[in-house]
Amino acid sequence: MKRISIMFLIFAPSLMVVKGYSQGKSTWDFSVSYGYSYFAKARRQGGDPSKQTVPANLKVWLRPRFYAYVQSDAAKSVKQSNSWQTGSGDTKVGADFMLVTENTSNGGKRPEVDIDYLIKIPTAKSGLGTGQVDHQMLITVIRGLGTRTDFEKRTSMEIDAGDYISGVASGGVVHSGLLTLVGEFGLGTPSASGDFRWKLSEELDGATASGADPSEAYGLTKFTYQLSKKISINPGVRVGITPYTPKFGVFFSINIGGNLRRLGTVLTPPATPGPIASK
Repeated sequence: MKRISIMFLIFAPSLMVVKGYSQGKSTWDFSVSYGYSYFAKARRQGGDPSKQTVPANLKVWLRPRFYAYVQSDAAKSVKQSNSWQTGSGDTKVGADFMLVTENTSNGGKRPEVDIDYLIKIPTAKSGLGTGQVDHQMLITVIRGLGTRTDFEKRTSMEIDAGDYISGVASGGVVHSGLLTLVGEFGLGTPSASGDFRWKLSEELDGATASGADPSEAYGLTKFTYQLSKKISINPGVRVGITPYTPKFGVFFSINIGGNLRRLGTVLTPPATPGPIASK
C-alpha cells in the first residue's frame, strides 16, 4: 500500500520567537537531533500498542532556500502481547524549498511559502513497520503576527489543515482530514536580538478516520531550552484524547546546529611544512 500525504498549512503566524523554516539560513548550514520517546498503549483494545523509539534527524541546507533531510528511528521497540519486539525503524528522506520569502517589514504582508516532499523507505525490521513505501507532500505558509506589543513579540500561533490520502490494497484511495493548532510562547526575558532561551509549545492534533484506521486526536506540550546558539534541548509530553490513540507519552531530544563549511575548516589540520631546500 502506498500513501500520499498532502497538507496545506494555511495560516502560521511567526515572530521573533519562531522564524521561517529557511529564514536566515546559509549554504551548508545543518541541524542534527537525537532523542528518545515512549508512548503508552491506547485505552481501547485494537488501538496503538506501547512503543519506544530513538529518533535521529539530519537536515542540511544546500542553498539558503533549499534543504534536504533524513529522518529515521535508529531503534524502535513495540510491545506485542507480553514481550517487546525491537529493531530499527523506517527511514524518511525529503527536501524542502522556500518558494516565497517572508516580508512583513514596513507594513509588508507577504508570507513565506514552502513546498516539502518526503518519501518513507521501509527499512524497519519485520513487524515494526508497514513494509510499504509512503509519500508525503506539504505546502506551508508562514506569516509574522507583529512586533508592536510584548505579547506579539513572545507569542506565535499556527494552524495546519490538510488531507492525508492513503492507497489501499484493493485499489483506490482513502482520505483523512488533518488539523493542527499550535501556540508557542517565549518565556522569560528575551535577548537583544529578540530570542528567548526558554520556549513553551502547546499543540493539538487531529485526523479523521480513513479506511480501517479510526480518527485520532492528541495534545502535546513541549519545552525548548536554548543552551547556546547551536545547541538546544526539547523535553515534552503527549496526551491522547481519542480511545485508539496512545493515552500518554513522553519525549526528549537534543538538537545541534552549525555550518559544514566552517566545521570542515575547524577539523582540517594545518598543512605540514615541507623540508627546507638547501642552497
